[in-house]
Amino acid sequence: MRAEGLSQDRNVVVTGAGSGIGRAAAVLFASRGDSLSCWDIREEHAQRTVDVIRAAGGEAEPIACDVSWEDDVRSAFRQVDANWGGADVLFVNAAIEGPLKPVSRGVQPGRQRESGRRLPAVETRHFVATSAGGIVALAKSLAVDHRNEGIRSNCVAPAV
Repeated sequence: MRAEGLSQDRNVVVTGAGSGIGRAAAVLFASRGDSLSCWDIREEHAQRTVDVIRAAGGEAEPIACDVSWEDDVRSAFRQVDANWGGADVLFVNAAIEGPLKPVSRGVQPGRQRESGRRLPAVETRHFVATSAGGIVALAKSLAVDHRNEGIRSNCVAPAV
């Protein structure tokens, strides 16, 4: 499954991995040699994505997780920690509305990995009412702030 010359060998969590952009992102990460933890509110949808990744020779696990529930997020991260030794990349794709920030709480900004690297988390749902220019500026700012830590930041704005 590995795309030529693009090996990453990271542990990647993708929320909303059961379909659409989340599935496409998970398959792309896997094609680059990353191991995937595919989270979706419906485990059977996450399993379908995992089946695609495994059929192409990649490593992936499905996790049922409703990212609007902090307990689900904490439980999912415990599984990732136990099965993969933690996450190197968090692709927050699942969209929810409301004041809770369970994915951020589960990650806890600056959460340390065994490797010593931090895992920052920014949820796309926080930017629903934000202009596309603001999202791009935020992604660039995060990239600059974390460049010395080997952390990159990108954004996807399919409606723009």
